[in-house]
Amino acid sequence: MRGLVLSLAGSSPSDLTKANITIDAPTQDDRDDVIATRPGIIAQVNIPPSVASVISSTAPLSGSPSNGSGEYVRVNFNVFSTPSLFISKSLRTFSAANEDFNRSANSPVISLSIGRGKVAALTEFINFTFTTIMSGYVNPMCSFWDEEQEDWSQDGCVLVSGITSSDDRSDEEIVRCACDHLTNFAVIMDIHGQEGSLIEAYNILTYIGCCISIFSLLVTLATYLWNKDLRTKQANKIFICLCLTLLCLYTTFVIMISLDSTRDYREVQAGPCGFLTALVHFFVLSSIAWMGVEGYNTYLIIVKIFNTYIQNFMIKASLAAWGTIFDSLYLFNGNIAYY
Repeated sequence: MRGLVLSLAGSSPSDLTKANITIDAPTQDDRDDVIATRPGIIAQVNIPPSVASVISSTAPLSGSPSNGSGEYVRVNFNVFSTPSLFISKSLRTFSAANEDFNRSANSPVISLSIGRGKVAALTEFINFTFTTIMSGYVNPMCSFWDEEQEDWSQDGCVLVSGITSSDDRSDEEIVRCACDHLTNFAVIMDIHGQEGSLIEAYNILTYIGCCISIFSLLVTLATYLWNKDLRTKQANKIFICLCLTLLCLYTTFVIMISLDSTRDYREVQAGPCGFLTALVHFFVLSSIAWMGVEGYNTYLIIVKIFNTYIQNFMIKASLAAWGTIFDSLYLFNGNIAYY
């Protein structure tokens, strides 16, 4: 084995559907740890020749199934466009404790395995080249996913080249790492100031918008319920039910976001979190159902006009908008555990 270079190239790191994987022999630039300059590189792995000896010692090479002769080894090279499947408790705790900056994975995740055995403690490092997902991040830390700890770790990985300070972050998008083992790899980076202030601004705008909506709905409900002539008409009854559902939706949503003040960190236990999630789903579906009821009632009044009386219409509408939605939510409540 003379070494191997696996590359994934495409127009966008966030969309890998049109990306292409190429397999090449290592060039002199790759051996000298020079960052690849080919355009469109999203992820690249440079496997040194010394890996072959480690593989042969842990798992013998097998004959090729295509022609029945020779020796071969299976190489699995996978690239995840985002690290969203790798949820780190330590990063969430660290970011929650530091208001000045946020620390998170900011690169595609490269997954590499060779052969059937475990490849670790290599004498010659394997080089990984990453393209960062978002700009403005600094302090790259080459990391791998520790399956036992279920968290990112820097053991056995070093930074070869990349963004080290805020002065270098304007044009640099490539980070190169070297590791002495194989698993899932990514680059952990820090972003200072801007994201935290934006999140805080978004939270304030969310609270203001929800509070305005809640106040307006309370005024509307009070007006319709106080006036007997308004609350007795069928169209107004439907409108009252819709406003009541939206009021419950906004109230539940405000309670949820107030309990979950830290981004990507669950501060509420699974039971209460699932209950609030179920309420939000229920009220969203119920409000859509009441809009449908109101649309059907408008059709009866404007389009059909004659013979539009339906006995116990509000009872039937309530069962359709609340009861049926509740049953549907109950059938699919297993998905709530993933929130």
